[in-house]
Amino acid sequence: MLVYGATKPNEHEKERNTAGITISIPVAPNPESAQGFSFVLQATAQRVDNLVQHLNHDEKTILALALAAGLTPFAGSAKAQVFELQSDLQLASASGQVTQPGWVAENAAKFGVPTLQLTPTQNGLNAGITASLAGTVNWESRGGTVESRGLVTGTSFDGVVSDLWVTRALSFNLNFSGLAIGATYMLRSWHNDSYTINQGFAEGGGIVRLSATDATVLSKADGTITNLYGAKSDGNFGIASISFVPTSSTTQITFTRIGGSITALPVNGLELSMTGVPEPSTYALFGLGALALMIAYRRKTA
Repeated sequence: MLVYGATKPNEHEKERNTAGITISIPVAPNPESAQGFSFVLQATAQRVDNLVQHLNHDEKTILALALAAGLTPFAGSAKAQVFELQSDLQLASASGQVTQPGWVAENAAKFGVPTLQLTPTQNGLNAGITASLAGTVNWESRGGTVESRGLVTGTSFDGVVSDLWVTRALSFNLNFSGLAIGATYMLRSWHNDSYTINQGFAEGGGIVRLSATDATVLSKADGTITNLYGAKSDGNFGIASISFVPTSSTTQITFTRIGGSITALPVNGLELSMTGVPEPSTYALFGLGALALMIAYRRKTA
């Protein structure tokens, strides 16, 4: 049996035992960063190099094969949920509106333009993400007492569902650039018109269905178009959602209204979070497995 590291790994290490070989794999404090990846790669490479120097040819071959075959259990480690877009869509300069705490207030004119840029969270900006809403006709916005929109209370998203943007069409697109290919994202959207005079843009109800271009869809749920205000609970609102993995850095999400008795599609807020990404130490291990194979081969032919 070949053992590298006589002690158990500490909180910054993982231990892998394959084919009688035990090796502690260092884990960076922040494995998602470039610095974290470099830490894992360099530290693990040093440990493998130290081990290889004391092995004969047969032992090196075993180590190489063990590393190459034993990588799968390390793959796919999920990271904590990171919010990269939290847009509360509002009417510019209208009184009586409430911004959802921690979200970005996106203000648009009552009668606007076909495409509107959104501002990502600081996490999204750091990741280089951009986002825009594109309709086939001009966007409009409503909110506040001047537009007879009532406040919603009692939910975890009061500020989101009390004001809105709307397109007088049955679909629109949310265009992203800068998403991480292969990562897992969750997008959620709210579709309520809190008009206090009649149903407003929610007339006839209906559902909102999401689809994705240049992405693999993992799951999705239809949202409902509602005309609600006053004291409510989270369960009164049907949130549309889609979980997806980008296959391109430019991914498009399409929103389509199905049903209802008015040609319009309201949207109150948009939330994008990254929910999972392969841990960089996984990629380091794949590289080190290949490196160990090369070392064994070169020593054999030397």
